[in-house]
Amino acid sequence: MVEWAKRDLGNFIFYPAYKIWFGEEAQELFGKEKILQFKKAIYIKELPCGVIEMQLMDDINKCHLPYNQEKQKAIVEYLEIDKLEIPKYE
Repeated sequence: MVEWAKRDLGNFIFYPAYKIWFGEEAQELFGKEKILQFKKAIYIKELPCGVIEMQLMDDINKCHLPYNQEKQKAIVEYLEIDKLEIPKYE
């Protein structure tokens, strides 16, 4: 995981990783249907417990490759995470 991808959203940290799980709070924040309609994922499925599982990349060992980093950027842009991120004060 590259550090630039980590986003502090207050109640949780969002990492556009190999696999992403969206619980109830994330579904309320981003919109369940919007999450389910992301086109660049390998797959998206709703688990019996209500959590949405998304596989973003094809290989967990290739997260550093440019085509996978583009997917990371795409999900951040699609969900408009930059608008929700809490600014860092140092």
